[in-house]
Amino acid sequence: MSDEKETAAGELDRTPLRDYLLQAEKMHAMSMLAPGFIHDAGTPLMAISSIAQFLSAKSTDPLVEQNLKQIGQAVDRLTQILRTIVDFSRPLCTLREKVYLNSLIMEAVRIVKYDRRLKYREVGTELEAAIPQVSASPDQLLQVIIALCLNAADALEAVPAGSLQLRSWHEGDQVHLSVTDSGTGIPLPDQPHLFTPWFTTRGSKGSGLGLFISRAIITAHGGTISLASEPGRGTCVEIILPALSEEEGV
Repeated sequence: MSDEKETAAGELDRTPLRDYLLQAEKMHAMSMLAPGFIHDAGTPLMAISSIAQFLSAKSTDPLVEQNLKQIGQAVDRLTQILRTIVDFSRPLCTLREKVYLNSLIMEAVRIVKYDRRLKYREVGTELEAAIPQVSASPDQLLQVIIALCLNAADALEAVPAGSLQLRSWHEGDQVHLSVTDSGTGIPLPDQPHLFTPWFTTRGSKGSGLGLFISRAIITAHGGTISLASEPGRGTCVEIILPALSEEEGV
């Protein structure tokens, strides 16, 4: 009887590991198949978009134009998902260089200010001037910062006077970056699942891969990413990366 209990307990103990390995295998297979799938899917999507635009230009029927507009929006949505899958399938942190995090933050702010949701919002920065460099892929870190800012933009849409704040500072041998919004916040039941692939709080607007990919990138850089959110008050995402020493940063 005791042997049966031990066996059952052992099986239960192995279940999380088995599930993790199965999920890892699925994600690996997806990364191998993604490039070919995206290439094959991109061509018909481009054709659909072109035909919809052509018909819309010729049509004088408001209902037809509205339907064609919805087709165009659906194509844009699928294209966004494909781009996200492309990002996921790329190797993480293959080439590193010495990077000033503040420069990437300012570049991200410059880019996201063109987003219609942030164009007339307060987007502030509080950057430590003497922050150490980090060893990183600048393109991938910039991708993460922009993704976090655009997530914040979604949360700010329903808040008339909401704002976005980016901060940088260092403590000991670590460099910190935070992206904080005063948006709607995230419901408590959703928060444990935010870094899970395919989970999204944005319904049909979200791919469910943004935070998952961001965490993979930060982890590949030897860092951590965490999120704290209070429903109705806003969300703060913090990234911690290992800093280069003064000798390494020269």
